[in-house]
Amino acid sequence: MIQKRRRVGPDGNRFDSLPDAVLLLIFSKVADLNTLALCSSVCRRFRLVVPQIDTVSLPLDYFDRGSSARGSSVRSLRRIFKSFGVKLIGPRSSVSVCRSSSRVAPYDQLSQLKHRFRELRALRVELRNYTGSRGDDAVRNSLTWWRAVFGSRLETCVVLSAASICRTSAGASSGVGRVREALSKSDLTSILETTKCSLVNASFRLVYFVPRDHGGLRSVVVSDDAGRGKLCMGEEELASFNGSSSAKGNSAEELRSQRLRSLRGPLRVNVWYVPVLDLPASGRCMKRVKIAAARREDDREIAMETDAELLIGAFGDGGERGKACDEAAVEMMRSSRKKRYELKIPHCLD
Repeated sequence: MIQKRRRVGPDGNRFDSLPDAVLLLIFSKVADLNTLALCSSVCRRFRLVVPQIDTVSLPLDYFDRGSSARGSSVRSLRRIFKSFGVKLIGPRSSVSVCRSSSRVAPYDQLSQLKHRFRELRALRVELRNYTGSRGDDAVRNSLTWWRAVFGSRLETCVVLSAASICRTSAGASSGVGRVREALSKSDLTSILETTKCSLVNASFRLVYFVPRDHGGLRSVVVSDDAGRGKLCMGEEELASFNGSSSAKGNSAEELRSQRLRSLRGPLRVNVWYVPVLDLPASGRCMKRVKIAAARREDDREIAMETDAELLIGAFGDGGERGKACDEAAVEMMRSSRKKRYELKIPHCLD
């Protein structure tokens, strides 16, 4: 409970005269969990106020196959929560296996959020690729963005990709003749593979980086520092997800397997394709632009526009290329030149 404080410290520190509501407002602007942990260790008053934060941003590292980097996310989380005085689970119980992998997951430690941040409403996890083993330059320079939505199972995964992007002055119309007006069979196969990779990436984040049974959470976003993919879960998706995974007796490994089963297919993939797409707001144009939207085949048909709208505003904070993705999604829906294809993914994870 927030208390009003108007006292001045013995050393004349006017900061002590600020009421708790103002302190909470200040701390809510911090959002980063590491910084909040340091703030909570300053004094008893901060230790009481910080857990009332409703929005937290948590940077973590992608797992590396090397033994030196393995478990770095777990160790950082344990260190953070230890500063809050939280009793942590032993290191052996935090080791889990996903699809016969030996990676260490921070899943159990993420679950400690509900014990320390009872008022938490929004959680944003940013995955950092500090090892460079995944090819940072290649990822940052790629023209592929995806956004996936999960509840108790896959809701949708939307992928936007392009072959190239250039200034309009370079001549959008001059390149039309050299760009194929339709997609070939190999192009469609490549789109399916890109979509499958995005789904597997999203499922990896769902398995390892989404805490369970935090009743107050209303939003979870797991993104990456390259600004290329986002796993998003809103209030309805979290309620569905927690409802399906809260059965008594389920072990952590069973719950992870349950999360992966929604990707076993078959999946329906609708594709839009435009040979050349002008982006007037940014003065650029994209060539060979595709938007692919994957849903479970047994789900009801959803308008392609509804899925494409999920990309709008999703990557605008990712620099010029992120803004180009946002604009491309808008212009794609307006374009009268787009062609539509319907594909299927029989077994995504097999």
